[in-house]
Order: sequence, then C-alpha cells, then structure tokens
Amino acid sequence: MKKSGLLICLEAQPEDILSRVKLEGDRPLLECQSPLEKIKDLLRERDLYYKEADFFVDTSGREIYEVVSKIIKILNNKI
Repeated sequence: MKKSGLLICLEAQPEDILSRVKLEGDRPLLECQSPLEKIKDLLRERDLYYKEADFFVDTSGREIYEVVSKIIKILNNKI
C-alpha cells in the first residue's frame, strides 16, 4: 500500500475500540468471552503492520471532525 500512497494509521485505546464496535454489532472475531482482551490481542498481533504507516492519528476520545482536521493538516504538510 505504501507504493500507491500515504498511509495514515488511525489509533485508539482498546476500550474506545470496543465501545465503537459494540454499536455496529456484527463482529465475529469479538464474539468471545472477553472482547476487550481479544481487541488487545489483535492490536498486538497487528502492531508490526500498523507501524509501517507514515503517520499516526490517535482517535481516542475525539470527534470525527477532530480526526478529519488532523488528517487534513497532515496532508497539507505533505503537498
């Protein structure tokens, strides 16, 4: 993916991820005894790949407009 563009990793605390996906419902990987622990495990397993991103934006406790604003700032500095 890096060959075709800029990678921005949207990060969040496991607790925030859990509260967000609870609203969506259909998450087969989280249909387990401890969804929070599963999220933590998945983040650890995927960390090596996430670290390949060019930029990171922490979305924890932020509104969508705040995250979008941060991404726009990143993109404006790259142009």
